[in-house]
Amino acid sequence: MRMILVDKERSKMKKITIKDIAKIAGVTHPTVSRSLNDSNLVSPKTKEKIKKIADELGFEFNASARRLKTQKTETIAVIFPTNFYHIEAEQFFRMLQKNLIESVEKNSYNVIFQTAENSFTGESNIKKVIAQNQVDGIIIALNNLKKEDIEYIKRSKKECLFLYYKNEIDENSKYFGVDNFYGGYIATKHLIENGGKKIATISCDDEISEFYDRTRGYKKALEEAKIKLEENLIFNRGITFESGFDWVSENKDIINELDAVFVQTDLMAFGVLQGLKKIGLKVPEDISIIGYDDVDYCKYFSPQLTTIHQPIEDLVKKACQELINKLEGKSKKMEGVVLKPYLVKRGSV
Repeated sequence: MRMILVDKERSKMKKITIKDIAKIAGVTHPTVSRSLNDSNLVSPKTKEKIKKIADELGFEFNASARRLKTQKTETIAVIFPTNFYHIEAEQFFRMLQKNLIESVEKNSYNVIFQTAENSFTGESNIKKVIAQNQVDGIIIALNNLKKEDIEYIKRSKKECLFLYYKNEIDENSKYFGVDNFYGGYIATKHLIENGGKKIATISCDDEISEFYDRTRGYKKALEEAKIKLEENLIFNRGITFESGFDWVSENKDIINELDAVFVQTDLMAFGVLQGLKKIGLKVPEDISIIGYDDVDYCKYFSPQLTTIHQPIEDLVKKACQELINKLEGKSKKMEGVVLKPYLVKRGSV
């Protein structure tokens, strides 16, 4: 492509238009507009050529005017729980947030993050972003959304999906999640395959579906192996490092009888590893430990933590693409998906 030399003083006096770009590129005005909008109707080669010309001419595409005309904001709201920044949830939601930003911005959309409620007034942030027409679509990433918020979203006819957490109120809502039952099953099965017979699990509140499902998977693996389920070996704790550490000091007698422990979050598992070290038990020589999530820190503990990897990156990509395809009219309806987690073998089993 020939180089375009623009006299700076001249460019200041004359405002570059789409017509100018079309004339230089030898294409029609709609082709320029589609290219700057990153439309799939234009070939990648032509889009690249037109964008390069626009850049060299100092052309600034007025996206705000186009949004006013189309009545679209090209923005997606992601709704997180109010405690997403707490230490027990921070790792997971930071990973979720990173992948959401990448997936949404890759599709030339904007993303805003909100908690479901204003932490001072208790008012619904969901109603606010919809009423002020701030977004085209909504991604819900929390497990206890109020019924009135769900009904408000329905009435607004905004496209919406549930990410990772199921909508227990409306079974017809689009859900993109991970099979936590399968995750709990393969975690426990791996411990059994490595000689575990007396296996405890440390879970959290059974009312939270992800932990309820992981515990069901744990029970299923024991049942298949014809290992008697002992209800006293199922512990419900908080999902913090301290919870795992304290569990060890509070249950020394039981721990001495165990072959293995399935800890249902990595953060708790790190606490368990430290607690076991303090009382003189070696992992995996004396007892095996498996976690859940596969956060970055798993590689840096000693021993490195065997865990269940959640395919968050793939899940977010699929969810965002489905939502954006629906917003842009490329599909008539969204298809939810449930992905299977997988085992990551390291040194704690």
